Amino acid sequence: VSHQKQMLHRMEKGNSPQTALIPPDGGYGWVIILAYLFQMLFVGPIMPMFGLIFGSKFQEFETSPTEQTSIFALYLLTWNIITLFVGPLVQLRSERFVGICGTTLSITGLVVCAFSTSTLGMVLGYGLLVGAGMGLSNVNGILILSKYFKKKMGLAFGLFATGLGVGALALPQLIKFLLQNFSGKQTILIYAALCSIGYIGAILMRDVKPFMKQMTDEDFRLLEQKNNSNKDNADVNKKEISKRQRKKNCCEDFLIVRVFCMIKWKLLWDPFFVMVGIGNSMVYCAVLSYVSQLRTICSQKGLSVPQTADIISVMAFTEIFTRLFQGFLGDRACIRNAFRHSKKMMYTFMGIGASAALVGITFAFDFVSLAICVCVCSLFTSGVLINSPLIYSECFPDNLPSAIGLSNLFKAVIAILLGPTTGMLNTHFGSFNAALYFLAGANILCMGVWLVVECIHSMKTKT
Repeated sequence: VSHQKQMLHRMEKGNSPQTALIPPDGGYGWVIILAYLFQMLFVGPIMPMFGLIFGSKFQEFETSPTEQTSIFALYLLTWNIITLFVGPLVQLRSERFVGICGTTLSITGLVVCAFSTSTLGMVLGYGLLVGAGMGLSNVNGILILSKYFKKKMGLAFGLFATGLGVGALALPQLIKFLLQNFSGKQTILIYAALCSIGYIGAILMRDVKPFMKQMTDEDFRLLEQKNNSNKDNADVNKKEISKRQRKKNCCEDFLIVRVFCMIKWKLLWDPFFVMVGIGNSMVYCAVLSYVSQLRTICSQKGLSVPQTADIISVMAFTEIFTRLFQGFLGDRACIRNAFRHSKKMMYTFMGIGASAALVGITFAFDFVSLAICVCVCSLFTSGVLINSPLIYSECFPDNLPSAIGLSNLFKAVIAILLGPTTGMLNTHFGSFNAALYFLAGANILCMGVWLVVECIHSMKTKT
């Protein structure tokens, strides 16, 4: 009773937020993790199996290495552009609606790939449709997790990524079995059917409001500090909302216009956001470029298709533990208190480590040495993949949907440049090692800029 009186007294004085309810940090949130996992269980692991599952199609169409990397680059481009509209669509419709759309696009894209008769069909199926489905499902899951978890966001995302790693461990072996017993076309169609589990995940997604819990004294103090630090931003946001309301016209009845109006475009004029977006996007796209070309790397080191599947399974097995560890580590109070933006700093160290690991892969010469290098690389790439979206929830909490969507514009541009570049380097030097050196160098450059800016800020703060 005394606790309730204290809360009411604070609320009457105007020193507390408008509502005493906060995200559950558990409860139905654990079901949401499972729902997100169902959405991504088969769609996400397509990236490391890109050359494995579509290898027969590429051989049939005599697709060049540059064309293959360009298809994957278009996939990343579509993925990142479509995410710009996920936040507004969730607000106008629901997470369930976006999840259903994402799964439908992914399945349709795989079916188009299965029946394609040229490289152009692969561009349409994988590059456009699967890319759009991946973009909708991925960001939709990130946004709904951020609504259900605050204190345990790192753990929640780590559990999801660990579950995804468990699936990725078995899927290469499943693809290897399917390719040995079915044609490439039949294998892709079977995989498309398995992706329908995403519909179960979409159905499980629910609005967070009925599951909000009562705020404790500790929660109140943390939120009060956050509100004080973001007071100016809140005032600016209120002014922008009132301006928009005054400028309403008949055009806003159209869905696409309403979506565009809900995006915080002014973030693109924020130097800090631009720096974070470019650096984050460069490292993230470099990791995905490396993962998508595992079949090419294995082939150039004399490994067969079954051995490539085993390498991918070894990588997935390692990621089961490294992803859970990364999520657990990111939520530690000692890490949060040591840095201004702990997730961003962890991402910096993981990006530098991934660059060193990519260089190490160039020295691998057989199955065992490559497996060891891939496992070491997975330790750092897990940190990159987990902390990449969490950086925006940490640095831009009030504009999270727009921050993720707009940052993906940087990913889209970088992806469309990286794909052909790595393909041409592979063709010119006759080895993907040159592309790995290029990716590692670009990562080091971006993370170096982050470190310099952070050091300058620390020096200014001390003085």
